Amino acid sequence: MSLDHLLIILFFPVTIAFGIGIFLLLRRRARNREFDERQRLARGKAYQAAFWTFVIYSLFSAFMNDVAEIQWADSTTGTFMGLYLAIAVFAIICIITDSFFSFRDRPGPYFTLFLIVIAANLMIFLLNLADGTPMAANGLFNTHSLNLFAVIALIPIYVTLVAKYLYDKKHAETE
Repeated sequence: MSLDHLLIILFFPVTIAFGIGIFLLLRRRARNREFDERQRLARGKAYQAAFWTFVIYSLFSAFMNDVAEIQWADSTTGTFMGLYLAIAVFAIICIITDSFFSFRDRPGPYFTLFLIVIAANLMIFLLNLADGTPMAANGLFNTHSLNLFAVIALIPIYVTLVAKYLYDKKHAETE
């Protein structure tokens, strides 16, 4: 048994337990979130925009792959790229319309959380690059490039979050 297989066998249960712990924590916190009617409507519109973004991306990707015979990523990577795009659209619309946070939430911890997630994905990407792990195979982006695409999707969300926070803070001071 190779070292890679051993690492996967050892870290798989730890990763599953970590994922379940995060899920339970987020589920508990989600119960305490209260959104008013305006925020719920804005989140609904953001979900709708994210859905249509994913549909349009998927149709465009299928057209490019099947009709134009231009492929830029394998199917898994291409699907995740569309998912990242849809999540970014949802988050940015929610941030702009003040429906990303409930009344009880403070944006402060999210600044740190986004920076940690961006840094972790960037570090994994750079470590893969340093190891010589190819981001593309046969001219197509593969799953090793997903961390880079996650960073590309998270940076506009973070920038929007910071800009909205600063805008609201400046607006509150002038009133």
